[in-house]
Amino acid sequence: MYREAAAKGENALGSAKLREMNLKRNALQKAYLDRWQASATDTKGPIDGIIMAVSPWAAARLGVTQKLSYVGYTGLWNALDLPSCTFPVTFADEKIDKKRSAQTWKPLNERDGRVQADYDPIFYHGAPVSLQLIGRRLEEEKVLEMVEMVSQSLSNRSSLQ
Repeated sequence: MYREAAAKGENALGSAKLREMNLKRNALQKAYLDRWQASATDTKGPIDGIIMAVSPWAAARLGVTQKLSYVGYTGLWNALDLPSCTFPVTFADEKIDKKRSAQTWKPLNERDGRVQADYDPIFYHGAPVSLQLIGRRLEEEKVLEMVEMVSQSLSNRSSLQ
């Protein structure tokens, strides 16, 4: 963000610009809180958390991941000031996690194409695959408790197989 501002000739982040950015962030936080609260029904409260991927990669690839500069899975939660916790769920397996075929798969956009082009089943074989659990603001302890519950469920599932 700062590089983009500097490229536009904004060499300093003045108090007026900072205030404007904070107001936009606060509006985004409020809109998301309203949406979260709207998940409540007549018989149940709002959702406790969201479980989703933490990144498009099994693990960060030094030098490549930084160049792709993709924070789509985590950046929103940082902007909203919501707690999240990542946790491993499995490992990449070159026999199962094959590279997508260019004949049958089309990228959603240029960045998606670059992310998919980076995927190498042999390189990522054995790398941990993680998810993240996002909770409500100021509920860090609850997020950790939910991750513990998910972890126990995954452990129970793997012991049954």
